[in-house]
Amino acid sequence: MARPKKDQSQQTAVQSSTNPSDPLLECFGYILSLYGLQPDLQAMLSALPRAQNSMIQPHDLEMLAKELSINIQIRRMGFSGLPSLNTPAILLLRGQKAQVMLPSETHKGEVFVPGQGLVKQNSETLRDEYYGHIITIAPPGAKTRHIEHMWQPKAIDWFWKPVLSYWPQYAEIILCSFFINLFAVAMPLFTMNVYDRVVPNFATDTLYVLAIGIVIAFTFDFLFKTVRAYILEKVAAQVSARFDRDLMAKFMDLAYEDIGLSVGAKTNIFRELHSIRDFYSTRLVPAIVDVPFFIFFLLIIDLIAPTVVWVPALGAAVIVALTIFVQVPINRLTRKYFSDMQAKSGHMVETLAGLETTRLFGAQGNALFRWQDKTSRAAQSARQNQFLLSVAGNFSTTVMMLVNVFVVFTGVFAIHAGELSIGGLIAVTILSSRAMAPIMNIAGVVSKMKQSRDALQMVDKLFQIPVPGQDGKPKGAKGPFTGNIQLKNVSYHYKDQSLPALDTVSLSIKAGEKIGLIGQTGAGKSTLAKIIAGLLQPETGNLLYDGFSHDTIHPDELRRYIGVVPQQSFFFNSSIRDNIMLGAHDISDENFRQATELSGLNMYIEQTGQGFDSEVGEDGRFLSGGQKQAIALARAIVRNPQILIFDEPTTGMDQALEQWVRSKLTPYLEDKTFIMVTHRTGLLSLINRLVLLNKGQIAADGQRDKVLEQLGGAKPESTTNARI
Repeated sequence: MARPKKDQSQQTAVQSSTNPSDPLLECFGYILSLYGLQPDLQAMLSALPRAQNSMIQPHDLEMLAKELSINIQIRRMGFSGLPSLNTPAILLLRGQKAQVMLPSETHKGEVFVPGQGLVKQNSETLRDEYYGHIITIAPPGAKTRHIEHMWQPKAIDWFWKPVLSYWPQYAEIILCSFFINLFAVAMPLFTMNVYDRVVPNFATDTLYVLAIGIVIAFTFDFLFKTVRAYILEKVAAQVSARFDRDLMAKFMDLAYEDIGLSVGAKTNIFRELHSIRDFYSTRLVPAIVDVPFFIFFLLIIDLIAPTVVWVPALGAAVIVALTIFVQVPINRLTRKYFSDMQAKSGHMVETLAGLETTRLFGAQGNALFRWQDKTSRAAQSARQNQFLLSVAGNFSTTVMMLVNVFVVFTGVFAIHAGELSIGGLIAVTILSSRAMAPIMNIAGVVSKMKQSRDALQMVDKLFQIPVPGQDGKPKGAKGPFTGNIQLKNVSYHYKDQSLPALDTVSLSIKAGEKIGLIGQTGAGKSTLAKIIAGLLQPETGNLLYDGFSHDTIHPDELRRYIGVVPQQSFFFNSSIRDNIMLGAHDISDENFRQATELSGLNMYIEQTGQGFDSEVGEDGRFLSGGQKQAIALARAIVRNPQILIFDEPTTGMDQALEQWVRSKLTPYLEDKTFIMVTHRTGLLSLINRLVLLNKGQIAADGQRDKVLEQLGGAKPESTTNARI
């Protein structure tokens, strides 16, 4: 195991990347610094699902550790076990406090206390405050006495690890199932004894005892079934919440081009993930647990009537054989069902999003026809799939009823031969039905298995897509960035397109330089802007910020220093303030005021009467084009980034608002690196260098006026009046 390095400068480094008011985060950062890791934790926190200004919780550290590809474990440990620790550990203390206990052989009884640094340990005070839990952290390659969870999982790891992490609950489910099946024997035995002993002799004392016993058995049976159902639903809800969070986080980390799915298809993935969760966590486990009790019930039947036991055994074999036989057509129909449902979901979201356009151009009839076609195909696939499952289920039910018939039929001959009593026949009939129940359940589970497995594999393909910045290599903080950017032979190719969007582009941008990107439609302007912004990853070549390769910088850290106005901005159904802040926790009032003034939002706010609490509607439907662009502009500069990338920043603005923005941007951009995609001549005063792109390559690069002269003095409108 690596021995931590003791360095007095570590506390300063930790406090520079963490918030001292968060003791747990500061402890986490300190341990990372011991191993030579100093990531920008504040930047990474912005990607965590937590309430604004809330304290860091242990589960937040687990997610941070996952992104850093380091090993972490939260476990209970008594106070007496602390001296035996041979690795740095965070001790959770009462009052939401924490401190780091260090190995005694390296630090001689010192502990790290947030805000104080290394101090001598006070055992008595620590004993009173210790909460009983520790968090152990180890760098990549080390162990923390648990399975390593690296970001790049093995196949289906993302699914099975959360599911199997609830093995204590599954053990409780197995125990409940054991008693439930054990109590199932009570009713047959009660019936057999009543018919064979109580009725012939009118033994009322025995009847009372048997009745009390069966009531007690049924009471416990009810309790165990209730407990099992509660545990199953609780596990299912927790697993579902974790899957939903992980899937949404995955969508947020991946570019649209990497996923290649429409919004409707993504929505369908969430729906399928819920069905997978229900199958594996609530149906599969009880079905598997109950299967061994089929043998148990057969043994009980064999003890009562050996000549009858072959009937349920044969019935079970027939049901299993049928289940295996129907898997071939079920597999074929399941694939078609998934394909049609994906198409239906994608078309539904697309149609709902474009209702206004549909009405404007009188295309309701065509839209309804296409919707009807998609729904008809999906309904037909669902009907065929469900029909086959129903046939298999009905056949199994018929076999089960025939088992009961032949049990009675065979039992009559056994009674005539003196091998079985009437009470025994009734008991065997009940037991045979109970024995067939696990087989019926497992048959239903197997029929659903293919559908769930296909859905699981579909979702797994998404989880296996590499996430930029999460390649298993810890990334230390590189910022603050001055704005030097260099592209070396960068190429990018969109899926389903024969020609590259960028082809071996090399470009050097100095800190504080102001650059304009121009070119015809499809030239690669917006693609280049997205790559510089970190939204797309170069397929070949390299991209450097202040000399650091892009793949050595954590994406969350990079985004703190880059402000982007994209070609098309999205607006959330919330207030103007929320759409500007977007959950940021560290924006000062001065930065917010500056952003709203520079973007011209203040002029619009004065007209609303509600200030920045005014609602924008779904995707900004309550806003005009200029107001949307003003919010997008304020959103990009509110964090006061050093690098600004604007793609047509004044689209939709009137002349007065555009002049206001231009006049305010000129002094604001003085010391910042500025990259702008534009075809408006009025904005060329903001830049001093032009880069002309043509078919994904740089056709011209130089001082603004010289490039315009090379273009024959043509105005930008005539050469770049469209965007990609």
